[in-house]
Amino acid sequence: MKKMPDNRGQVLLIAAMIMALVSAYAVVVIDKSVHATKLNKAINDNSQALWFAEAGANKAVWCLNQTVGTNCGGTFGSGYVGESNINMGNGTFTTTVSGTSTLKTVTSVGTTPGGETKTVKIQTSTAPQTVTQSGFDFAVQATGGGVGLSNNAEVQNGPLYSAADVTCSNNAETERDVYVSRVGGKIDNCDNIRDAYADRVLNSQVNRDAYYKNNPADISGSTVTGTKHPNSSTPAPRALPSFDFNFWHQAAEAGGTISGNYTAPNGSTIGPKKINGNLTIDSTTVTITGPVWVLGNVLLTNNSVLKLSTAFGPASGLILADKPSDMANSGTITISNNAVLERSGIDGSYIMFVSTNTKTSDSSPAINVANNVDGGVFYAPNGSVTINNNGNAMAAAGYRVFLNNNATINYDSAGVTPANMTVASTAAGTWRKVKGTRSE
Repeated sequence: MKKMPDNRGQVLLIAAMIMALVSAYAVVVIDKSVHATKLNKAINDNSQALWFAEAGANKAVWCLNQTVGTNCGGTFGSGYVGESNINMGNGTFTTTVSGTSTLKTVTSVGTTPGGETKTVKIQTSTAPQTVTQSGFDFAVQATGGGVGLSNNAEVQNGPLYSAADVTCSNNAETERDVYVSRVGGKIDNCDNIRDAYADRVLNSQVNRDAYYKNNPADISGSTVTGTKHPNSSTPAPRALPSFDFNFWHQAAEAGGTISGNYTAPNGSTIGPKKINGNLTIDSTTVTITGPVWVLGNVLLTNNSVLKLSTAFGPASGLILADKPSDMANSGTITISNNAVLERSGIDGSYIMFVSTNTKTSDSSPAINVANNVDGGVFYAPNGSVTINNNGNAMAAAGYRVFLNNNATINYDSAGVTPANMTVASTAAGTWRKVKGTRSE
């Protein structure tokens, strides 16, 4: 019988090679596992350090707004300078604060038990965040209700636009251009117009040029110092300023809600705030510190003072009267005799009143500004705005605008018009993080 070859040596060699490959793979796996463990630990330490640093920065902002230093290392408010080695869980943070009375830089260093550190820097400010409210390109703007100017009423330093007739009484003046975009619409009995643009310009004084339809019927009774332009096109329609109601609802609600009617105490501040009822300022002085949304009506009684916080700087403040479910009865704004509206003290700052009420009567409007009130921007997209005897506004826009005897719109009283107002959307006078300034 033939003897079979002995392959035991080859088998042993193959087995040895397999064992070597397995061992090498095991070494690689273990090495990768160790590396992954180290990497995970490094990531975890980095994340922890960053978390401690963020906690320090947040506490610094909190301490900047405190009135005692018990939990802030002794210093507080605008004098807060930071703290060292504050325990946070199993780590620590150290903060330093530097800057001016209105703008400060917070540097926060977080440290893990293993010594890993991470630094976060933010800027903080007492100035409110703002958004641009554009569209107030006219001293007076109205849609279907038109514009009425009673005896000696004046529109100064800004143009007037209406989608319906503009009618004036004795000696009522409009210093700048006047536009009427309704086909067949008219400007009637107005004095001191710069340029007039309407299908009919009647019984008026035009200091420069008049643009109208047919000569002479549509220029009857008017004095035109410059050039007459018959056969002119009707002015193009212009929409009222746009207004993002949802945004301002949320901005006001961010400061909390008052349930029911609210009468503001003398010397109090208000805003950001939602008021689920009426707001009354009754012969007292109240400071606006953020947007206010009122679901009822707004009433400023005789001799009340409503003023913006000086922290607004050039920004404007907002009072919004808006109850979407009942615009016929809610959302009116009434400012009584001799009420005072005080801006921040810097040109370009206004108090803006917005009403969504649908009343369109001159005697019972959505916004009613009484005798001798000075200042403010008034907007009633669904209703009318009435400025009464000797009242003075910066701008007015709505379905209809009516200026009673001797009322004045002074659109550019300080060299800055309301055409592109910046309106505060957060609280003024409170330290807050400035968006876009965080760095690691």
